[in-house]
This record gives sequence, structure tokens and C-alpha cells, in this order.
Amino acid sequence: MVQDSKVALITGGTSGVGLEVAKILSLAAASDAGFKLLGRFDFAFANADIMERANPYEKVQTLPPPHPEFPIIDIGFKGFVYTTWLAQHYFRATPGEGKDLMLLFHSSCTAFYGSQFTPIYAGAKAAIVNFLHSITFLFHHFAGIHAYTICRGGIKTNLMTPEEHAAFPGSTWTPMTKVTGTIEILINRGTVEDSWAKKVEKEANYGLTMEINNDNHYFRDPVEHCDEPMEANMYNNSLEKDPFPVSLWSGP
Repeated sequence: MVQDSKVALITGGTSGVGLEVAKILSLAAASDAGFKLLGRFDFAFANADIMERANPYEKVQTLPPPHPEFPIIDIGFKGFVYTTWLAQHYFRATPGEGKDLMLLFHSSCTAFYGSQFTPIYAGAKAAIVNFLHSITFLFHHFAGIHAYTICRGGIKTNLMTPEEHAAFPGSTWTPMTKVTGTIEILINRGTVEDSWAKKVEKEANYGLTMEINNDNHYFRDPVEHCDEPMEANMYNNSLEKDPFPVSLWSGP
């Protein structure tokens, strides 16, 4: 029966700005049609991606400068927020007690290190990581949604041309099989261990950010607080302290 199977919603999977924008705009209709057909969603993978082709350093001849077009922000970050917005509502509507729900973001190593060549791309990828850190407590504790981010090193896809691939040494590329294998580890959601031998027990296995490079994978924790007053300030403004998240999640 359909109800016995898990159903995934995956954005992305191809390239081209126009196509990706169209996918984002049509995502609500596609999600609703899929839910009506299958009756559930258990897994959402925000995967849409394009390369940064605009030149943010470009000189112009007039002032004020023309309004810039940076589709990487719309696709590489806003699209992830929109996917999350849709997914949480269809997750809520999925029937069953003890639902096994998962939201996965596809980010990049540039989220940690920046990129002088593609600064807007790097900024969008960093935003994804911080967005995940911000939503994961509420999603896990009050909705049973396990949210994760993968931040992979360079992989060979059609987002870059063969000539662009050739500019990088072969040792810099991460095998696609390593990326998919790491995703499988997260999907299985048991006790996990990274390439630094750091272990996360099953009960704490949610909200992880996983960096993937070459044949290794690493847990990347949020940055440490600069001092105790900052830690206390952030806690006092968090949903972990205030009991209102239940009403926030359930609505009126």
C-alpha cells in the first residue's frame, strides 16, 4: 500500500537558471499534487543549486549603479527557505504516530571558508547552515523533524564546464559516492561517527552539519560563544528557555 512506503520531495537535480527558478515557483503546486496522490511526505531534500556567474566586482559607468541581478540568492538560499516552509506543512499533514521525518539541506564547504571568486554563492551557502542551526531545535522537539545540512567539497557536476573542471587538480574533487554515502548515513539515523572519530549517539542525532571532503566526513558544530554573557544572552532569547514553542508550532 502507498501508506507503507516513504515519500521524498527533492528540489534541484539539474542545472539552468530559468529551469531552477521555474521549479521554485512551481514547487507548491508540485508538492500539493504529490501529497494528494501519495498521501504523505517523509523526506525533503533542498538541493537546488547554480553556479555564480555574475561579477559582484564589476565596474559600471553610471551612478547610481543599475540594480543587480543575483539569482544565486533566490535559488541558493530563498529556495531553501521556501522548501522548508512547504515541507513543514506537508510533514504536519502526514498521518501516523511517531512519524519519521527528515529535512536535508545541500550546502557547500564555502559556507565555512568563504570564496573570493564566488562571494555571493559562499554567502548563500553560509546562510543555509545558519538557518539550519536556527530551526533545528523547534523542528526536532516539537515536530519530530530531523534536519541536517551537508557541506561538500568540490564534486564534478554539469554546473561547471569541463574546462572549469580541468583547472582544479584531481585530488581536490570529492567522489559523488562519498556524498551519497554520507547522506545514507544521515538517513539511517543511528549512532554516527565522523572522520575525526567524534561520535554522536542516536538520541542526539539531529541538527547536524556534515562537511564532506575527499573520502572523509566531519561534524561541524556552531561557533562557540565568545564569552559567558553572550552564551547566557543567546540562551535567554532561545526557544530552549521559553515554553511558548508548542503554541508557536501548533498555531491558533
